[in-house]
Amino acid sequence: MTKAEIISAEASGGGMFLVIPSVVMLDEPLSLSAKMLYGIITWKSNENSCCWCTNRTFGDVLGISQKRVSALIAGLKEAGHIDVEIIRDDETGQIIRRNIYPVVKSARKISPPIHENEDTPSLKKGIPPPENGEEKYKNKYKYKKHPIAPQGA
Repeated sequence: MTKAEIISAEASGGGMFLVIPSVVMLDEPLSLSAKMLYGIITWKSNENSCCWCTNRTFGDVLGISQKRVSALIAGLKEAGHIDVEIIRDDETGQIIRRNIYPVVKSARKISPPIHENEDTPSLKKGIPPPENGEEKYKNKYKYKKHPIAPQGA
């Protein structure tokens, strides 16, 4: 991508990167399409962290139907990854615009605990770990050093 293309893309409402946080990426019930849609929402968000793209725009970028986009947005909202604000005309009640806000959640509770490696002896058991695995092979391979004869006078 050239510098001019990046500048024009940023001016048209999308930056150079889309962002999918780990808390969204590791949310197993979400489909890959939903995770990509979240990334596109962050990509199209303005300086106020708000995206107001239509389902048609999302569908064109992802190559899916507007109905599927609507279902994905509902799933992201239900999972708590986005907030959706509907702005209506006061007189007619017609929808003027939909604002979508990506919600940033902590990923602290999603990672599994780190288990102790069963192959490595624990210091708690009183067995010191071998250094670089040499302990196993210390007696098996004994290298005999032959003295080097002096060369020259």
